[in-house]
Amino acid sequence: MAEITDAAYRVLAFEQGADACWTEMVSAAGLVHDSPNTPPLLETLPEENGKPVIVQLYGSNPSEMAEAVRKVSDLGRFYAID
Repeated sequence: MAEITDAAYRVLAFEQGADACWTEMVSAAGLVHDSPNTPPLLETLPEENGKPVIVQLYGSNPSEMAEAVRKVSDLGRFYAID
């Protein structure tokens, strides 16, 4: 949910008992091409460490999607990729 499920929102959701939380939608193209708007969408806070935070990627180019998945996996901070 764009501009809603940021890190602060997820922390509040976990505090209220959420079992898992998702990031905002992240553009695969923005991630692959190092858009300055993309890193804030992947921000996590210390209160989320060890919690199941799931990244949501979107795009239509298979090679960009694959590269975006690699980049997110390399961060090592996320429970899953959607």
